[in-house]
Amino acid sequence: MENEPTTYKEATQRLDSKRWCAAMEKEVKSLLNAGTWKPIERITVPQNHRILKGKWVYKLKRDGSCKARWVVKGFEQVKGLDYQQVFAAVVRADTFRTLLAIATLLDWDISNIDVDSAFLYGDIDTEVYIELPEGFSESHKCGKLLKSIYGLKQAPRIWAQTLYKILRELGLVQLQSEHSVFTNRQCTQAVDKKQRRYQRLTGKKDKEFLGYYAGPELIVAVYVDDLLIIGKTQEVVKDFKKRLALRVSMTETGNDEARDYLGIEISRNREKGTLRLSQKAYFKGVLKRYGLEGLNGINAPIREGLKFYVDDADYVDDGEKNLYQSKVGSLTYGMQGTRPDTAYAVSLFSRFLAKPTRSHVKAL
Repeated sequence: MENEPTTYKEATQRLDSKRWCAAMEKEVKSLLNAGTWKPIERITVPQNHRILKGKWVYKLKRDGSCKARWVVKGFEQVKGLDYQQVFAAVVRADTFRTLLAIATLLDWDISNIDVDSAFLYGDIDTEVYIELPEGFSESHKCGKLLKSIYGLKQAPRIWAQTLYKILRELGLVQLQSEHSVFTNRQCTQAVDKKQRRYQRLTGKKDKEFLGYYAGPELIVAVYVDDLLIIGKTQEVVKDFKKRLALRVSMTETGNDEARDYLGIEISRNREKGTLRLSQKAYFKGVLKRYGLEGLNGINAPIREGLKFYVDDADYVDDGEKNLYQSKVGSLTYGMQGTRPDTAYAVSLFSRFLAKPTRSHVKAL
């Protein structure tokens, strides 16, 4: 975390500035190639519209590469003027865990991909003006958005609608029970013929015959720009990736089998039919972020006999409150991912997010 620059000035004055400058150049090139905005003079912007500010956000990835992203400050947007609806569904943690369990049980292939610059694929749905990337534009210029961009409140929704349309055009069907999961269609007649042929080979009657899988051969779970792909065979997965690559630019994990999804490490042994999920790296990062690496572990998620009192009014200031909220949020993501055993402890501390006291902060 400490190796990432926080401002454009810092990124251009570091010893490794060439790497960060190259990352910014790549981002600007991607934005221009996507036709994200139309450059215009600032004085031509209508008076009832503000020019949304932006900033560079830098990330040092796990593989050591540098990532730079030009992000618009969406909190400056005005509802009804700059955006309308913002909701975009993502796959729930219990859903993708269930899908991984099914894939393990059926010995299906598990893979995942990351769509590059996903938010740039959707067309903007309102009239929005933004600052152009710092260091790559003239001060008297701004941009009229033609495509969605990172930071906009409606960007996730626009991308989701764009991706869902692509998946439907590729022959996938959206589940009504989980809108972020898609499966491929199966021809009923073809399934029946296969089933009957397999039934004849086994010599079993209808009541005894339960050994034929007649469901879809491909399942895709969507979490923003991260896609978890589960296929009956490796060929099914590769065919879907090949067809999707014709529509969007994407990054694969480098392995046929998924090793990581949403920061959750996946360890699979197909011979033994087992699959393990871990967030060890995530929790190490959380401890490092809050300077807690030196803490000793305990056997339970919460200290035995811990009590909070209703009449406790020793509230912390806004700075400590924000830090408390951030810690609880970090624990919540871990709890939802792989640590349900911490659910009670996390729910207990979540009750005091609005007005935490010093006893809450100390106990956390």
